[in-house]
Amino acid sequence: MARERMKILFDLSAAKGAIVVGSEDKSEDLLGYYTIGGDRVSGIETINNLYKTQVYQVASYFKEIPDEILMKAPSPELWKGYTEEKGIGVSYLEIDTVLSAIEDLKMERKEIEKKFKIKKSKISLILKRRGVGKIKENLPYSLNK
Repeated sequence: MARERMKILFDLSAAKGAIVVGSEDKSEDLLGYYTIGGDRVSGIETINNLYKTQVYQVASYFKEIPDEILMKAPSPELWKGYTEEKGIGVSYLEIDTVLSAIEDLKMERKEIEKKFKIKKSKISLILKRRGVGKIKENLPYSLNK
């Protein structure tokens, strides 16, 4: 579905002489929570250096954005009732705390668990998902290297 949606967006942008603006954030990027050839494809990425919780914080400053959008759970809308947090099994507050602690602050698991009171099992789940993100970072594979 994400690939089909992107094809439509690029067709519309070509017809209107516009550019497709991506919506991928740093959390999704680090977790590999995107469809290759789908929602990661865009002409420009404007928020990919912000964690998901930061995107919501920035968005809350814009009075033009209705509360119903700000309160909506992140979802690729692949089927009714599905949310990213349900699919991943951890809240974005916990995800972003762990990812930021590791990526930005260079903290170790035990430090994160102690300082932020996040269970080992949740940290492990987030880091396992981060492993998927690392695999996707190197795609496509090349046979020439």
